[in-house]
Amino acid sequence: MSASGPSAGQDAHAGSNASEGSGPSVLDRLPAAAAGDLAFYFVTPDGVVARRAAGGAVPLPAEDLAVELSSESAVPRFRSAPGRSVVARPASDDIGAWWVVTFAERVTAVLAPFVDSLLDLLDERARFEEDLDSFSAGSLALFEEVSMFNDVLPELAMGESEVEVAERGVRALLVTASVERALFVRFDEMRGHAEVVVHLCAEPGSHAARAAPYPGQPVIPEDDGLVWRGIGSAGAILESVPRGGSLGIAGSPESLAHEQVIVAPVCYGQNDRRVTLGALLIMDKRANAYSAGKELGSQETKLATTVAAILGSVLGTRKVAELGNEMRMAQTVQQQILPAHPPSVEGFDIAGRCLISGAVGGDYFDFLKLPDGRTLVVVADVSGHNLASGLLMVSARTSLRVNADTNDRPGVVFDRLARSLYQDLTRTERFITAVGVAVAPSGRQLELVNAGHNPTMVFRARTGAIEEISSADTVLGFVPEPEHTVVSVELEAGDVVLLYTDGVTEAVDEHGEMFEEERLRRVLRENASATAEQILAAVFGAVADFADKTDKGDDVTAVVIKAQPAS
Repeated sequence: MSASGPSAGQDAHAGSNASEGSGPSVLDRLPAAAAGDLAFYFVTPDGVVARRAAGGAVPLPAEDLAVELSSESAVPRFRSAPGRSVVARPASDDIGAWWVVTFAERVTAVLAPFVDSLLDLLDERARFEEDLDSFSAGSLALFEEVSMFNDVLPELAMGESEVEVAERGVRALLVTASVERALFVRFDEMRGHAEVVVHLCAEPGSHAARAAPYPGQPVIPEDDGLVWRGIGSAGAILESVPRGGSLGIAGSPESLAHEQVIVAPVCYGQNDRRVTLGALLIMDKRANAYSAGKELGSQETKLATTVAAILGSVLGTRKVAELGNEMRMAQTVQQQILPAHPPSVEGFDIAGRCLISGAVGGDYFDFLKLPDGRTLVVVADVSGHNLASGLLMVSARTSLRVNADTNDRPGVVFDRLARSLYQDLTRTERFITAVGVAVAPSGRQLELVNAGHNPTMVFRARTGAIEEISSADTVLGFVPEPEHTVVSVELEAGDVVLLYTDGVTEAVDEHGEMFEEERLRRVLRENASATAEQILAAVFGAVADFADKTDKGDDVTAVVIKAQPAS
């Protein structure tokens, strides 16, 4: 017995705990130290006494150990030869298997406590090795993730185009997540347009990625498919392909998945300023050097979410920079097309000013020469004060100038302006208010037309009274064929006409109180004896002193027309 015990013990341990070429292990030495009275065995779940090896369990003759399996109990019965004791412990790293130790009964009192402790140690070691394997795999995954970020972050910002930036991010995600396929879908929120612009597949036999033609229709119709759900989602979505079926409709990105797909939204900004730029998709997990798993899970979801966040930050920053350049150009253009100086009209002193609250505004004023020699003074306000409003203002200016060049009746000019802008204003859900005053050299009678704009203030020098001339005509963009009413206004020397936008009267102070018409009337009355430029400066100064300095407010525009004494 004792001769077979140590041999068995040595074989049992050789495959699992001794490295090839290393010296004898503790389990190798113990049987000899116990003078042949100690034998170690590994018993497989089917009751075979074996030695433990890297490739599995190799059957081994065991002369002093018998194993009895019972259908009534999950615990086998172990019997040794007469005169020997048995201690058995489940192998924690192999369900249903057992470590078994036999030794002579004459040394039971000495060896039993030691064997018990030794088997506890073996159990802890097995658990430690499992944890170490798991930790090693997780560490390798983390290392790859960190390495990928170190490589990708500097490269992303160097992409010459949005598509190149996205392609670099998608390539890194495909390799790091070890998936078969990865895509980037670009989303244009204003147009409601989604399109596949990057499609990469894994190279067979390697972890490299290659660009591949997208097999479906790149433009994705808006529906309840996974891509559109991902675009509207706050986080990543993981879905499995139904057995024997497919995800989504034929030709959709998700329909390319064989097993699973993760879609993560690519966004820029936070909360109510969050803008969705697109979505990342990864499909079908591949086995890699540190994991034989074939399912996408939390690790891949985390990777997709992280890369989507990085991509969103880079793409969003580029868009903001591009928009900033466009806004600065638009601001320059807008300032350049406003009149550089007032017109010289005999018998009148005229001044105008426009103060834009943002980079680009919707306010506008102009002095147009009519065919009959009169000057048409115009003040207009496009709803909103962003780039779209600025573009509409430029369009309105062009149309107004074309119509003023060919017609000398202010009402007809406004009618034609309204017709030419109706479609654009309707599609963009915007409108324009405008007021025009035709001034004749050395004349005293003005013609006034108002398209839903603020009332025109007229200060009467002889009485000190202020009249307000309003109109029932609607704003530009509400009806396709308006007919504007023309009002005649007779002036005397010293009378002042004030045209303004609602940025003047609706300026708000720190308490939420508006400037309103009464304050404007007071400023006009107190400064009416001054020049047109001085009256204008007084209006802008009063609004600036009143308004909350922390609030940008609205664009502020005003034009002053003052009748001069006859020369």
